[in-house]
Amino acid sequence: MSRRGNCWDNGVAETLFGSLKVERLHGEQFPIVRVAKDAVLDWLLWFNRQRMHSTLNYVSPAQYEQDWKQKQQGRGTDSLLESMEETMKPFLPLFPQTLGTASGDSHTSTATTTTGI
Repeated sequence: MSRRGNCWDNGVAETLFGSLKVERLHGEQFPIVRVAKDAVLDWLLWFNRQRMHSTLNYVSPAQYEQDWKQKQQGRGTDSLLESMEETMKPFLPLFPQTLGTASGDSHTSTATTTTGI
């Protein structure tokens, strides 16, 4: 999904494959393709199940997901909505005009525009 002029679009994939190349495949020579595939699969399993990630507070992705699921079970059925509201709280003052508009009139404008023509 890379778009022209958007260098962050595939940053996650580039980081993953960069880590794979540096941590596992650099300088390695495999006798057959099957051995190389097994090495990559073993590394990916280790990467997701055991390797600590700094962006996840130094826990593995599998442990982070398990902790998140346990936290969600402790909440009610509206937990997804509540977590989204908590995430968006810092941004809500930036968009006050979108809050509380239940009717379809939120897109109409009373401002008039004039052109210099």
